[in-house]
Amino acid sequence: MLTTLFWAGNAIVARGMIDDIPPITLAFWRWVVALLVILPFGLRHVIREWKELVAAFWPLAVLGLLSVSVFNTLLYLSAHSTTAINLVLVNSSLPLVTLVLSWALLAQRPHWNEFVGIALATLGLVIVLVRGDYANLLAMRLSSGDTVMLAAVFSWALYSVLLTRWPLKLHVFTMFTTMMVIGVVALLPFYWVEYRAVGGIGFTGSQVAIFVYVGVLASAAAHIFWYYGVNALGPTTTSMFTYLIPVFTVILAYLILNEALFSFHLAGGVLIFLGFVISTVMFRRARPD
Repeated sequence: MLTTLFWAGNAIVARGMIDDIPPITLAFWRWVVALLVILPFGLRHVIREWKELVAAFWPLAVLGLLSVSVFNTLLYLSAHSTTAINLVLVNSSLPLVTLVLSWALLAQRPHWNEFVGIALATLGLVIVLVRGDYANLLAMRLSSGDTVMLAAVFSWALYSVLLTRWPLKLHVFTMFTTMMVIGVVALLPFYWVEYRAVGGIGFTGSQVAIFVYVGVLASAAAHIFWYYGVNALGPTTTSMFTYLIPVFTVILAYLILNEALFSFHLAGGVLIFLGFVISTVMFRRARPD
């Protein structure tokens, strides 16, 4: 839940910065900050486990590329060519994509309440996004950004499933320090190309604040918390928590930005929370292992 809260906060603080910070620049410096935060804790574990790290390098490389390099970069790129509503709608497919990949790669048969929970939460999400008027949904058009966002969703879902498929016997700080280094190095040439094409940024106070927030909470902390969630609950159940992002976003926008709260927010929020409870709490009771 903290992970989704941090990601909702990311949507609030970064909403007005998409035109001021190029997408790859935002992804690159986000993970540079995250790496600087985790490095003091992770370096000693990396040194202590260097032999095990060498043996597990390729799985870590794949995980680092999927989560650090690919997902966030595609997310920011898609934001430049589609609407915020489309982004959240496409992102809502994450639990379903994760469920299918878990079935295919982990042989985990989905439980009935997972389908019911996904259906209810998706309905609630749609009610919030179309502001209670389904004519707005019919008026929506898909764009190239939606395809890019779908690729980002697939990347994160595959990352979540592979965390379970490849149970690495490494300390969590060893894993994430290595994955962040790999991700930042992979982003560096793309960042350089973008820098040469559109120029750099001024690192104003507001931009630095954005990088600190998305680097410390929405990246480093959220990444580690998501890892523990996947290990404790499994990838499919953990992915259901992403339905709480629009709920938290509405609440934060109301409290911080003084945005209005309407009846469709409450109706959609109730359905999202109900679907979330059905697919997580009931799932854990049905499968206590």
